[in-house]
Amino acid sequence: MRTILLLLIFCLFINPVAFAKDYINIHAKEMKRAEKYSSVEQYFAEYSNKNNIDNKIKLKDPIQLKLDGYDEKVLYKYNEKLKKDELELDKVKKYIYSNKIYKTYQDDFYFVYRIAEKIIRANNLDFVNWRIYVDRTKEFNANLSELNCITLHSGLIDTFKGNDDAMALVIAHEIAHSVLGHQERLSKLESNTFYITEVYWKRCREAELAADIEAAKLITRAGFDLNKAKEMLSVINTLDFYNIDYGHKHPTGEKRVANFEENTRYFLIDELIKQGKYNIINSKVLKCDKSSNRKSFVIIRNELKEREDYYKAETVEEVYKRVAYMAYKNKEMKKASKYFKKLTQINKNDFVSYLYLSYIAEYNYKLTNKERFLEKAKNNINKAYSINKNNKHILNQMKDLGL
Repeated sequence: MRTILLLLIFCLFINPVAFAKDYINIHAKEMKRAEKYSSVEQYFAEYSNKNNIDNKIKLKDPIQLKLDGYDEKVLYKYNEKLKKDELELDKVKKYIYSNKIYKTYQDDFYFVYRIAEKIIRANNLDFVNWRIYVDRTKEFNANLSELNCITLHSGLIDTFKGNDDAMALVIAHEIAHSVLGHQERLSKLESNTFYITEVYWKRCREAELAADIEAAKLITRAGFDLNKAKEMLSVINTLDFYNIDYGHKHPTGEKRVANFEENTRYFLIDELIKQGKYNIINSKVLKCDKSSNRKSFVIIRNELKEREDYYKAETVEEVYKRVAYMAYKNKEMKKASKYFKKLTQINKNDFVSYLYLSYIAEYNYKLTNKERFLEKAKNNINKAYSINKNNKHILNQMKDLGL
């Protein structure tokens, strides 16, 4: 009892400041955490890894890689076609802003319609009616259901008002899930599993990354700006604080930004734009109609075309080819060599890949003066020559190498 009384007396007379919290220090610690988790820092985060290579060495590039799917002779008609389309689009706008489509959604409907219509036409995706549902909630979300129904929440639409490019990436992402068959594939994987495993989650995350890149191709064809579109991923990066992927269908925001930047740097941007312009020139404005649920609208397909005239996803060989070529153009020779070699494994008669492998080795020889690179250059051009003995670029390279 005496001990307790002494303790009470001690507490009464001790300086209360000694027990006061150091709020300055608490705030300082929180600011230190903010250095890592600041939403502004994450919003503008960059994850690129740029290589510095001697730019004085001139690249040999006789075979300018082109994409098919367009006729350059008619591209001059593009601006004229846009003017004509505006007259039709104005009719759609008047229809949306009439009582035929519900007043509450007019602004959102037209904003989304203009972006989606352009993406669909530029990519020959009018094989089906696309349904777009506007969910009037503050939630920042979008999703795809069934083959062709895209749900966009008002919170997401509001976030990207003023940035059509970012909104385009959102819409194209959901379209990409549809055209790449993600729903069906992941549903089968889910139904064949007694319990959800990490394999399922991993496949979901891979599908999200693939949808981001396919969406980037779709919006590039439609003339949207990839740099501005990346704001969509930057916003996601501020919302995502997971340090691990386990148990989540979506990758972390950081990985999505890194994936976007890594892949888009190997796009043939000008070629994709030409494809999109050609598709716009050769298509009609897609009409818009209300749906029966009062919360969605339908972008109506044009008359049916032949199957080969619709959208086609890249093959693995096409992916490797553009990555190899663009890596070479960027002077990322290690990556270029990796993917040109993959192309020769897919097609043993791919003399163009052997030609560029010879260019790469010659470039490395000029950069380092190491004889082993010169030998590689000779070996690869000899392989190219064994496949095609009449190609002038192969013959010129042999001459340059003293063969």
